Amino acid sequence: PDLLTTVALNRLTEPYRPLLELCRLLVDGLAPSAGSGTAPGFLIDMDRVFERYVTRGIVKGFEDRPDAVLVQPFCRTIEARAEQPAVDMRPDVVLRDGDRFTTVIDAKWKRLPGFRLLTDDLYQVLAYGTVLGAPRAVLVYPGRRERVWKYRWERSPVEVEVRTVCVVGARERCERSLQRLVEALG
Repeated sequence: PDLLTTVALNRLTEPYRPLLELCRLLVDGLAPSAGSGTAPGFLIDMDRVFERYVTRGIVKGFEDRPDAVLVQPFCRTIEARAEQPAVDMRPDVVLRDGDRFTTVIDAKWKRLPGFRLLTDDLYQVLAYGTVLGAPRAVLVYPGRRERVWKYRWERSPVEVEVRTVCVVGARERCERSLQRLVEALG
């Protein structure tokens, strides 16, 4: 880890910057653990990596309005009563205007089929939007290209957007895709 922080890039090594940053990201997320295996191994929680990637992009995109972004806010939507547990929600990101929630965003590291929505994800953001009173709910998936689908139901106050951000190709291409997502949210 110390070696990665001391690497000095120059004209010849500059093209390796994206790889070095990926290595730093991986090392920051690793911790030793005991096990019975004979070889070292590690797993990358891509759900969490993608969620953090999208969240950081949104926070950066709203840096001029930091009060507008809530990251994983704990929302107790119903208090516990006699023999009935409380109902808590924790969306990935919530955008607000003053004290009014405007948009709920949930990032999912899943392959989005081109012919149907993943209903569990849809139910989740509809519940977030409805309970929190946000008129807009956005599901964000990884993709090879950007896609946008919008859904509105007659009897629901929540419009759902399904968006993909590009995670394939040059880093600059992926960053532009994330930036376009942020612009669409703004």
